[in-house]
Amino acid sequence: MFTIYDIAQKNPLPMFYIDLKPNGNNKVLYEITKLENNISKCETPHTEIILPQCTRCQAHGHTETYCRKSYRCVKCAGEHKTGDCTRKVRDEKVKCANCNGNHPANYKGCAVQRQLQQKLYPALREKRRQRKQKQSTPTSLPIRPSQPDITYAQNG
Repeated sequence: MFTIYDIAQKNPLPMFYIDLKPNGNNKVLYEITKLENNISKCETPHTEIILPQCTRCQAHGHTETYCRKSYRCVKCAGEHKTGDCTRKVRDEKVKCANCNGNHPANYKGCAVQRQLQQKLYPALREKRRQRKQKQSTPTSLPIRPSQPDITYAQNG
């Protein structure tokens, strides 16, 4: 995605989406900093992989359309539809149908959901970590290993 920034308010204005076939010179786009008197930045599209969750049984990895399991309530983990639950008021007495934790079954921070996410998409997380590390570490020249018996004059 190619983003142009509003200079006055410093807000990103996503204006262009460029879809290129893989080629050796495509990385030149990342070096563009100004375009038509505007500050610009070229970046890869932000993709978020969301693990599907069934609204019938509250399990992850499939949807209600393909589910044949019994109903589980998102609020109390009971064996009934969520719409038929007797709990109509939001309160702290909720129970997860997946891990029995003190949160609703559709909570994104659930331990079961996190484990499945890391199991199914580990490479994506590693790529993001590596990208963040590259951005935070300053680039420097490689250090040549020292050789104690050779002087700089002899090294040539």
